Amino acid sequence: MKNYGAGEAREDAELFTLSGGEGDDVLLLLHGLGATADVWRPLVSRLPGQWRGQWLAPDLPGHGRSSKAASYAAGSQAASIARVLPAGGRVYVLAHSLGGIIGVLLASQWFGAAVYAVAAFSVKVVWTDEEKDMAARRASATPKYFASRGEALSFYLKVAGLAGLVPEDDPVAATGVVEDVHGWRLAADPATAGVGGPPLAPMLAAATCPIVLAAGRRDPMVKLDTLRNMHSPVVDLGDLGHNPHVEAPDTILQLVRDLPMRSG
Repeated sequence: MKNYGAGEAREDAELFTLSGGEGDDVLLLLHGLGATADVWRPLVSRLPGQWRGQWLAPDLPGHGRSSKAASYAAGSQAASIARVLPAGGRVYVLAHSLGGIIGVLLASQWFGAAVYAVAAFSVKVVWTDEEKDMAARRASATPKYFASRGEALSFYLKVAGLAGLVPEDDPVAATGVVEDVHGWRLAADPATAGVGGPPLAPMLAAATCPIVLAAGRRDPMVKLDTLRNMHSPVVDLGDLGHNPHVEAPDTILQLVRDLPMRSG
């Protein structure tokens, strides 16, 4: 199969996954909190000639079209992701925000994934007590309902940090909301917000493959100096915000090109 457009959809156990390409090398794309695999559409459309293998982009547990989970702890999510990876493939991870934490965990090999390199960008590593409390409140809240799909999409774009980057009628946003008997709401289970801020440093120490961290200078959640004090190498993505894979996919494409070289 050679498909670098919207991708082919499939369901493996509890996860909905978009995929394309072919070969033993697997580019695993992990989105951030509250988003869906469709945020990778701008990047995936640029992969022909830039990536030599296949790619997989799952909706994380409790997000988009994937099933709810009993636990959204980072380790539980990493275990779920590992189960959709093809046997025998060389896995290279490109991950955003929460997805970056999961990607770093997969690099430990604790979950049976043969990860060769990870590029994690826009990963928040400093959490105040107030932010942790806010996350806990969000996780225990009931879903907020809207009378129309448009209202729900507008709210989704704000929550996902995509407002101003993606119009409401863009396919990138389409799967961020769902309708049920009560009206329109965000597709993500509110409990996913409870993952909070797990400490990244010990996860980095447990990794058995090269990891690069990256962030944009306008990211309000991540500071380059904080990342540099924790890890090396750190890539400066320039004048970009928290969602550079949507804002400037060509910049993130360079991280993809570099992944096989980082693995040695």
